[in-house]
Amino acid sequence: MLLVKKNHWFMKLLNYAIKIILAIIISIGIGMLAITLYHSFKDIPVNRFYKGIDKNVGTMAEIVSIGAALLWLFRKIWLELKKRKVSFVEYVQMVFLTLKNFHIYFGITVLILAFSHGLFFLLNPVEEKIRIYSGIAAFTSLVLLAILGWRHQRSLKTKNALKTKKVHIAFAIIFGVIFLIHINV
Repeated sequence: MLLVKKNHWFMKLLNYAIKIILAIIISIGIGMLAITLYHSFKDIPVNRFYKGIDKNVGTMAEIVSIGAALLWLFRKIWLELKKRKVSFVEYVQMVFLTLKNFHIYFGITVLILAFSHGLFFLLNPVEEKIRIYSGIAAFTSLVLLAILGWRHQRSLKTKNALKTKKVHIAFAIIFGVIFLIHINV
């Protein structure tokens, strides 16, 4: 039951803000991908400036993936506030439903950013091989997580929906662990 109308000004503002932010982030990721490919095909040495930009692309991927994962926590908070009949629960519900609608786009954004970030460091290797290997493992688990999410989306109208959701969440936890290992090595 939606307590606030979908065309509420706050909902519209939140939708537009998320669309603009995701468009900007995706543009940066695609731009970095273009720079990476240009430098690798022209055999131009990559300087610290581009490495710094690409590390920021990786940081953006971290932030967006954490935002997508926090959707689960936000849902738990919303349900708890709803039980306690808190006065501002309808605004929390609007934010939750909006974030839920953008969950797939968050995932696509993370895939684009992670691909751009990973390709840069595969084509311009660093001395720390463990970071490369942990990055490959993190990206592989991210791709598997996306495939499981896609399967869950396709099974929403079937009786397997709860099973695919649990598998997607379990693999999200596995991805999270591998991801934390990657950013901390």
